[in-house]
Amino acid sequence: MTECSIFIPSCDSYSDLWDPFFHFFWKFWPDCPFPVYLGGNSLRREFPRVHRLYSNCGNVWTDRVHEQVRALPTPYVLLMLEDFFLRSPVNTAGLLACYHNWRKLDAHCLRLVRRPGPNRALPGQPHFGILNLDAPYRISTQAAIWKKETLLSLMRPGESIWQFEIEGTRRSRAFPDGFYGVWRNQLTYGHHVLERGKWFPKAVRWCRKMGVACDLARRPAMSLREISVWKCRKARSVLADCLPYPARRRMRQWLGKVSI
Repeated sequence: MTECSIFIPSCDSYSDLWDPFFHFFWKFWPDCPFPVYLGGNSLRREFPRVHRLYSNCGNVWTDRVHEQVRALPTPYVLLMLEDFFLRSPVNTAGLLACYHNWRKLDAHCLRLVRRPGPNRALPGQPHFGILNLDAPYRISTQAAIWKKETLLSLMRPGESIWQFEIEGTRRSRAFPDGFYGVWRNQLTYGHHVLERGKWFPKAVRWCRKMGVACDLARRPAMSLREISVWKCRKARSVLADCLPYPARRRMRQWLGKVSI
């Protein structure tokens, strides 16, 4: 599989996640057919079967990631984030079937998890569907396979990862088609293990159960109050997602003025 690489765009301040991330990655995907690359700043840490990419562009997400993606030797890249840990075995054959069928379309992006899922079916293709031109979060940093040149073209200097998703979605409307998402998750992670730089307590308990240590001296777990605030925000987001997109946007603008 020399046409596609897996790339984890990280930075040195998140290096405490690298050991648990790769522990679960290789535990649940031992037959991964793609070369794996980990991005960082200057910290020299090596991992078996993992290539390193470095950037001196600081912690601005698009500046650093753009430089690292350009250095990848393959025309396609499977992007994963370091704070999403695999939780169960990956079906490599199923994922490769999706990848090869998507490649035949000469498309731009194939989202590998339903966050969100596709908007409509693609005739003759049971495994993935179409993301509409006006779909919210058409650009997402959830796990996806990208045509590298498309991913680079959507980035702009100085954007955070969240700004890239929002502004990149607007910019993606220059591409009328070629964005797809799977009907069934092809990668097996739960939700993120960190929120605002702190561990979810549930993630810490799960890691311990699996025999993996979390460095709580370097990065604390969320407090009960922080968990409550997160749950309120999550419920608000779920409610908004039930509405049509124009109403959802207006609701989020209004709720954004309300502090919790």
